[in-house]
Amino acid sequence: MRTVCIPLLLALVLISASQALAKPPIIILPSLLDSQLIGEYDQAADLTKACNSAKITGAKMWPPPVDDLAYFLSTFNPVLPTPTCWWHMMQLSPTTQDGGFVDNAGVNVTASLTLATSLVLKPLGAAIRAAGYTNRQITVLPYDWRLDVNSIEKNGQLRRMASRIIGLSRRAEEKAILVGYSQGNAVAMKLLQMAAVRAHVKGYIALAPPFGGAPGAIAALTSGSVKGVLPPALLAKLTLPPGSPFTRDQLLYNAARGMAGFVMMSPSIAGYPEDPVVVTAGGVQYKVSQLPQLYRDIGQGQLADAYEDAQQVQITGPLPNGIATYCIYGEGIRTPASLRYASAFKAGIADLPTTSGTTMGDTVVTLSSLSLCDKLTTPDKVSRLPWPVSHFNVFSHPLGRAAVTKALAELSS
Repeated sequence: MRTVCIPLLLALVLISASQALAKPPIIILPSLLDSQLIGEYDQAADLTKACNSAKITGAKMWPPPVDDLAYFLSTFNPVLPTPTCWWHMMQLSPTTQDGGFVDNAGVNVTASLTLATSLVLKPLGAAIRAAGYTNRQITVLPYDWRLDVNSIEKNGQLRRMASRIIGLSRRAEEKAILVGYSQGNAVAMKLLQMAAVRAHVKGYIALAPPFGGAPGAIAALTSGSVKGVLPPALLAKLTLPPGSPFTRDQLLYNAARGMAGFVMMSPSIAGYPEDPVVVTAGGVQYKVSQLPQLYRDIGQGQLADAYEDAQQVQITGPLPNGIATYCIYGEGIRTPASLRYASAFKAGIADLPTTSGTTMGDTVVTLSSLSLCDKLTTPDKVSRLPWPVSHFNVFSHPLGRAAVTKALAELSS
């Protein structure tokens, strides 16, 4: 009897294991500022000699370790009381050849992230595991969020991400499910423009997709302000200790100079079709269509030139290849629609803005921007979630978790 039971138990275990492996791989595209950035620096290749060290290798650039300010400053500039080296490594330079953006001279930056190291995605991982998946079936696909999607494509990063998706699909012998969160949806859509990727993807879940942009991106570029646009856990990592020679806004403003990723997240005509005024600075008003002039007025002409190229992927209709798409976002919270600055812009850091107008959305992205996602799918696959579902709890709130679970169940059947 025992000799019969043992093979039977082994067979049941093998069947169970094969069924688990048969689930489609889940691939997560994280939000703005979540992927960790690891930097290298070679002074010999940098004419400005921005860093005092001849070489820096494997330095954790983001999130910056500002909780230990002495370590932070000694790592990125051992002489000056300001992190000029870190700013040099974080900032981007425009390329004259193709209109994209690249690392500054002497700098090489790579992105890294897992569920375990993310400050944002752990509740999403828990929701996916609750739907019957294991950690081995969930992959986070990091990217350099400083770049717009076109620069990500031009530097080969998009091709490497595509290869990873295809490899995971082939290994599992199942088409993958892409899950984008916030800015990660712009990257997901760029990947889904590639026929080779679409051939290995069966479904796409868009969480809080800012396809039409959000005013908060402008605040980061003009004043370094990220309050209200970052999840609390990530914002807490940017708290400077007492006695810091610079403020958080000064730190981030200088780092964000030339960051096309923030331009990509700026309001677009697609998300704001009536071309409203989104910024007032002193007596000067800027409509959405006038944002390139705003970037010139703050002394970042390279961003003005890149505005159209850096904008989000255009949303025109359902994805080819019958890829089932689910849109999940909050719609019931007053959300900033326009910003006001006390003074007109000039080159250099601006004062912190105030919110001058609100509309419904998810606290960060307005409904007109979020609802562009609806064009990708049918009404039964759109989950517009009421208050208090926000940009930050869209996958941790019970309503959001239920929507994610439903989408995964339908895609896995």
